[in-house]
Amino acid sequence: DLAIASYQKALALNPKLYHAKAHLVHQKQHICDWTGLENDITVIRQWVNNVPEAQISPFAFLAMPGTTAEEQKLCASNWVRNRYAGLIAGSLTTLDTDFHRHDDNRKIKIGYLSADFRLHPLAFLISELIELHDRNQFEIVAFSYGVNDKTAARARLEKAFDQFHDIRQLSEMEAAQKINACQIDILVDLTGFTQTSRSGIAALRPAPINVNWLGFAGSMGVTPSGKPLFDYILTDNFISPPQSIPHYAEKLALLPHCYQPNDRERPIGKTPLRQDCGLPEGAFVFCCFNQTFKITPAVFAAWMRILKATPNSVLLLLDCNSWAKQNLIREAALQGIVEERLVFAPRVSIADHLARHVHADLFLDTLPYNAHTTCSDALWMGVPVLTCVGETFAARVAGSLLNAINLTELITYSLQEYENTAITLAKTPNLLLQIKQKLQANKMTSPLFDTKLFARSIEAAYQSMHLQYLSKELRTTL
Repeated sequence: DLAIASYQKALALNPKLYHAKAHLVHQKQHICDWTGLENDITVIRQWVNNVPEAQISPFAFLAMPGTTAEEQKLCASNWVRNRYAGLIAGSLTTLDTDFHRHDDNRKIKIGYLSADFRLHPLAFLISELIELHDRNQFEIVAFSYGVNDKTAARARLEKAFDQFHDIRQLSEMEAAQKINACQIDILVDLTGFTQTSRSGIAALRPAPINVNWLGFAGSMGVTPSGKPLFDYILTDNFISPPQSIPHYAEKLALLPHCYQPNDRERPIGKTPLRQDCGLPEGAFVFCCFNQTFKITPAVFAAWMRILKATPNSVLLLLDCNSWAKQNLIREAALQGIVEERLVFAPRVSIADHLARHVHADLFLDTLPYNAHTTCSDALWMGVPVLTCVGETFAARVAGSLLNAINLTELITYSLQEYENTAITLAKTPNLLLQIKQKLQANKMTSPLFDTKLFARSIEAAYQSMHLQYLSKELRTTL
């Protein structure tokens, strides 16, 4: 609330504080205050298209309803130009950018760059993958610029990497020099333009190949020279069908099943009692554990119609902040749904969070920013996820996960179809039971949770990138 008040005051003093407007909208989305949202987003979209010097956070822009994939790419490119032009211009002669490393017997060095090697959703996805990388073919190196939270998640990752470098205290240039000195072949940015982003390190080109993966759900744009900030984006055919190619600055490195890895080793806590979760006996439990900034007016209205159509049901939501809770309760009342039918789950440890999924019957996804890690959580715990697919990367992730576990019947393509399917599943217990049984049967046999298969797939992508780079370099030097 204080952040919102500060942004509003700043904008009253100077309406051209573009970044303040974007962050104001994003914070209002976090508290589910939708007053004036549509008009504010229209203004921000106009700035992205017509005012290239406007500082609009690409991550905040991803979650704004109505933004297109083309606009998201443009927003990222504007951000790169505004943030990194001086950095890039000042670095051209500082690093070893000749990179002529043609020793065929040398392992390919993969550098993973992130702020989130800690107790964080990223760690819940990648930890087992890092452990399973083929050490006969690859050397796996971490460059961490986030806080060391001294958790078991952090300790596990430190052990999993062949080298773990804490670069938090280094400047962008010093960090790039460190990566360069380690002779990294492929630098993979796992944070992108999310919180505490330091993608300026990748902008300095300390490695021959830059890869955008997992942290930021979209293209990361082009530099002032017109070259992509990242050479590749790791994605898949569902998220990035052929018609979407123009929406990416990067080349598409398509993984065969799903772009998102999963960790099968995460601990699960003791199952809580239903009443301890605030859930009434006998009620059908819809749930959505996405952060509140992903809840849009259109999606929430669909949820309220679903609750109206299924009288003995409740909606279990994550209790992200007190303002969102109050606003959602008030909005529900305006749509004829009493407060008791919204149940707010407090933040708990990840093990306890996974354990409480047992009481959920159906996960209702959000649009235009889908469940990502939260979708994997639900499917791993046996809860079917109903999604609605949009145009952008962030709007297609849950569909990709469902496709990889062969639950395409839970993928819808309009909010009306989404709403109808949710009501049908709630009113047809046998149909929902069949889907749950199919989910359990597929969980250990489908590609989605086969981390060994994922490791081989991503390694094949890395080898292909490396070979293409070497062949290009050899042609250049001959």
